[in-house]
Amino acid sequence: MSSKTAPAQLNSDVLVAGYPLSSVLDGLNVTRGVVSSLKGIRGDAFNMQISAAVQAGNSGGPLIDSAGLVVGVVVAKL
Repeated sequence: MSSKTAPAQLNSDVLVAGYPLSSVLDGLNVTRGVVSSLKGIRGDAFNMQISAAVQAGNSGGPLIDSAGLVVGVVVAKL
């Protein structure tokens, strides 16, 4: 793991990894997307928006960039 950290960039590739819908799905689920906005709801600079599909149960899972670094944590779906 790298000791360097950098914020996610707009339109950069990301992966969401987790164990959503554990009663229906069996095992790790990974979805691909991009960073679609560097701000969350109402311009919240602490959050970002992504295009990757997020399912119930993905909360707390990592948001991983193309270098394999964690650039966020899934906290909500809108």
